[in-house]
Amino acid sequence: MHDGGISFVVPCRDKASIEKIEARLHKKLSAFRGHYELLVVSGNQPSAQRNRAVSKARGKYLYFLDDDSDLNPQSVPEALRALNSHPWVAGVGGPAIPEARTDFERAIAAALVSFWGSGPCRFRYKPLGRTRPASETDLILSNFVVRRDVWLANGGLDEHFYPNEENEFINRLKGKGLVFLYEPKMQVRQPVRATPKALARQMYRYGLSRALHT
Repeated sequence: MHDGGISFVVPCRDKASIEKIEARLHKKLSAFRGHYELLVVSGNQPSAQRNRAVSKARGKYLYFLDDDSDLNPQSVPEALRALNSHPWVAGVGGPAIPEARTDFERAIAAALVSFWGSGPCRFRYKPLGRTRPASETDLILSNFVVRRDVWLANGGLDEHFYPNEENEFINRLKGKGLVFLYEPKMQVRQPVRATPKALARQMYRYGLSRALHT
């Protein structure tokens, strides 16, 4: 791959799912005319998997997705437009819009995109407003692009943190004066937890991780 392209970084749990994830992304990117590579890494420690993938990356930009992120193909040119028109920014991210099939999932999705359910974090789940400077409350690692030179110069993710490792990364770089953008047109879709038990476990883990680095 050309060094000026995009490296898509996707952690997953099961080695058997790598080919399926790659096939899905190749299909989504079929109309993209730029250079790209897919780095899908299996394991059970996503922060370390992402760092390991980046160590092999050759792209100018690192596009981070989750293994269940359903990428909108238009998100790629929107991310590149934001980065190329704001060359001083470190990275850009957009919402991971919740997908819901059952009444329970629809209730969770409604809470995530509402002020009363998520407060300032609703920007992570709903496209709102215009391109603007962003904080860790606006951005989510399942739809996030960083310049590779910035990532490498700042040591990547702190592997002590998962989930919410992007919060620590963004706060650390913003503390050095770097800027991130929120781009509402840069979108993925992502399923929500399907059961109360799965949701409670997710909320506990995310709350504990946030408490450790705030």
